[in-house]
Formats: sequence, C-alpha cells, structure tokens
Amino acid sequence: MSRAEKNVNLMSSLVGFGQYKRNQGRWTRLITSWSVVLILFAGAWVASKQLTPNDWTESMQAALAFGLLVPIAWFGFRLTQYPRFADFLIAVEAEMAKVSWPGREELKRSTVVVIVTMVLLAAFLLVCDLFWQWVLTALGVR
Repeated sequence: MSRAEKNVNLMSSLVGFGQYKRNQGRWTRLITSWSVVLILFAGAWVASKQLTPNDWTESMQAALAFGLLVPIAWFGFRLTQYPRFADFLIAVEAEMAKVSWPGREELKRSTVVVIVTMVLLAAFLLVCDLFWQWVLTALGVR
C-alpha cells in the first residue's frame, strides 16, 4: 500500500465508492459496520422522538428516523473502508484467528468459578453493609 493511499483522510473516504482491501478482515468489518449502524440508528430514533416539535405525528418522527437510516448506513459502511481503521480491523481479525479458544468443558468450569466468585463477593459486601449499618445506627448516625 502506498503512503498516499494510507494518508487518505476520513472525509474523502466517506464520499468514495471503492472498497479497501476487499477480502481481508471481512467478518470484523461487517460486524463493526452493523454495530455502528445500529448504535447510530438507535440514537437517531431517540432523537426523533425527543427533539422533534410537539405537533409532529408519530409517523413524521418515524419518517425522520428512517430518513436518517440511509446516511447512517452509508457512514457505517464507509467507516470500515477508511484505510487506518480498516487496517486496524484486519489486524484484529488476524489476531483473533491466532487465539486458542477454550473448549466447552473449560468454558463451563471457568464460568462457574466466575459466578461463584461474584456471589461470594456480593455476600461479603452485604455483610459489610449490614455491619456498618448496625454500627452507624448504634452511634445514632442517620
């Protein structure tokens, strides 16, 4: 990749049509695009409900939110074509492929350990809270 290609700024990347390293990091880029689109669309939906004038009907508010869906989807897609970000996502997918994932039994054991630890910590905090409540009540502190 040439240095000029890597120094493309985000704004010029957003208005382009090409795909950067099309077959690399496909899953990571797809999931990232959809995540960005869902988060931004949820924000547009909430904004269309709360920031529109009171005389707007529900259908007008929904039309505003869905009208923003196309630019949001375009932004989500083009963001993952931005060379710096795309290279990062490609590297992430390559590293994820190198990870040795635990088997089902190890995953079950680890999950049980985490859940038991959380329950024990919650019980300990409950005991501490009750103790300090008793002490402060005995001292007359409210």
